Amino acid sequence: MMGLGTREAEVEVVGSDSCRQKWEYFLQFCQAPEWQRMYEEVCSGFAGAGHSHQGVLLRQAGARLAADPTDRLAILILAVSELQAGRPEQCLQRLEQSPTSIANDALTNRVAGYACLAMTQWLTAKAFFEQAVRIHPHQADVWARLGNLQEAWGQPGPALGYYQRGRFFDDSRHESTLALSRLLVECKKLQAAASVLRVALQRDRRSAVLNSELASTLRRFASRARRRGNGRRSEELLQEALQCQQAAVAADGSSKHRRTLATIAQQSGRFDLAQDVLSAAVAVDPESVDNLTRLACLNVDEGKLELAETQFRRVLDLAPDSATAQFRLSRIKKFTPTAEVAATIEMLRAWVRDEGRPRRQRIQLRFALAKILDDIGQYDQAWEQYDAANHLNPGHSRDDNVWRCIESVEKFATARIQCFDAEFFASRRGWGSESRIPVFVVGMPRSGTTLVEQILSSHREVAGAGELREIDQLLHQVGFDHRRSKGRCYRSRDLAVTREVSEEGIRHAAQCYLKRLSREANHETRRVVDKMPTNFASLGWIACLFPGATVIHCRREPMDVLASSYCQNLNLPFCDLDVLPEYYGQYRRLMAHWESVLPIRVHAVDYEALVSEPEPNIRGLIDACGLSWDPACMDFHHNRRAVRTPSKWQVRQPMYRSSVGAWKRFEHHLTHVHDRIRSIIREQA
Repeated sequence: MMGLGTREAEVEVVGSDSCRQKWEYFLQFCQAPEWQRMYEEVCSGFAGAGHSHQGVLLRQAGARLAADPTDRLAILILAVSELQAGRPEQCLQRLEQSPTSIANDALTNRVAGYACLAMTQWLTAKAFFEQAVRIHPHQADVWARLGNLQEAWGQPGPALGYYQRGRFFDDSRHESTLALSRLLVECKKLQAAASVLRVALQRDRRSAVLNSELASTLRRFASRARRRGNGRRSEELLQEALQCQQAAVAADGSSKHRRTLATIAQQSGRFDLAQDVLSAAVAVDPESVDNLTRLACLNVDEGKLELAETQFRRVLDLAPDSATAQFRLSRIKKFTPTAEVAATIEMLRAWVRDEGRPRRQRIQLRFALAKILDDIGQYDQAWEQYDAANHLNPGHSRDDNVWRCIESVEKFATARIQCFDAEFFASRRGWGSESRIPVFVVGMPRSGTTLVEQILSSHREVAGAGELREIDQLLHQVGFDHRRSKGRCYRSRDLAVTREVSEEGIRHAAQCYLKRLSREANHETRRVVDKMPTNFASLGWIACLFPGATVIHCRREPMDVLASSYCQNLNLPFCDLDVLPEYYGQYRRLMAHWESVLPIRVHAVDYEALVSEPEPNIRGLIDACGLSWDPACMDFHHNRRAVRTPSKWQVRQPMYRSSVGAWKRFEHHLTHVHDRIRSIIREQA
């Protein structure tokens, strides 16, 4: 029989800690289930297999072995039972009773390979597995184990080879196919990974695991395409991913598959589907914390705040320390000083001190605690938590990185100012689409953009599309298409390529955007609102696409904007008080540039004026959009459309003025920010 080697020598081969961890992960899924399958396989060829009790089979095997010490099946059944009992050494000793089987029998080599795996005798296991497939290649799990070993040794090339061969022998578990696709993804070969899964699905179209894995791969592929500026391809891949995950749910309606489908549906803008899927998942498993949390979050977006609160409280009954539920619940209600709230505060204080928790959870718990303290008037303590939460954000710049962030923000604005100058618009007069359907609401986040959209979308002839990413994506897409047509590569931040795009390319981009808006419209719709605040940086591109579009610029006291942003769990620059004033300065610089060069009118609305004198300002908004007056715009808080921004709770309330000057509750914490903002305003005057 081939030598077993030594444990120390074998472990050394595995190499790094990461490789060991990877192999331990494989072992979780490849030992006990395979041992049971091998036991059933051996029993199927055993004379006494009609007996269901394992003890009877073992006694019969013992009797047969006493009569014939070389009885292969008897040796195998006793060896596999030793393996199941956690005695791999005894398993190998049993197998040594039949040297001929070790040389010539595939199943014996397979059992020996698994015994060596259990003893961490990696090289010997590999030798047994190779002998097994030489004798009989139709052993799907053995090919997968050979690939697993090579992958754990940090050798993806040989691993790919084993998986490639193994997928032709795969059974309904599709082990080699799945391992091959995942390794290709790891090697950033997403197209090849998707192709492997599509081929496998031709043989097993209803496989839940294959469909779900393809959906996952396509989502990654879509993200990469979007990052590279190919928005059209990204959308196509996401739609295919949605179809694959729907097929997975049809084959296996487990909570896991339903949650994934809901996630892809949300990414695709199919929020109705996401809600239906999660509602069904909660009905099947009413105590699933994940399903309940996701459904509650969707109900918040839909304005069903009482239902969402009930669901969040149910989550907290099941898992009191659910960071997401604590955070989301804190955002949709106003807290008052009660004994229950005091107990919640103490509980949250204990949890935020637990550094063993994942960073994301600690951030959410600190924001939840800060919001409750803020509501009950404990402003200094609230600020302490807001500040600590933002410093935990991975995007928060450290001391050695602050100026790099500030320089990046300045370069971003300068590139747009240089690209979209007066000559740019003069040479492209008459290009783009004449459509007046789009209404762009822009400004700093927390400047009232959601409120303005809610008011406008209350009009019977206006639809709200939320915060669309299409404008920025189309800018990258036309650059991508143009450079590809010229046989050149395209860098997603290369704005100069915009000057090379033809009139036809501009009009095509405009039509693509209008097609996206059409999803939000009905037969009465004359305007569709895109309220992506950061489109203020893309107004040059917007003016080129839609010279007849309406642009609403939301303005607000900068300290209220900055303080409110800092309290919202946002990413850089809004989580960093050193970078945020500089970002605001570049926003002002860009808006001043647009006012001097844009060929389209920008209607400005001041938040403070809007909340103090609603009717004349709302009438001004409606006039700017070229629409007749609709009294429903004054009752915007009754609008039941979905809202997916941090302002989702506020816009369900009537107009109020309490947020004007709200930054002053944290005034002495923001002295340096206030001084810097005033300095920026003076410099730009």
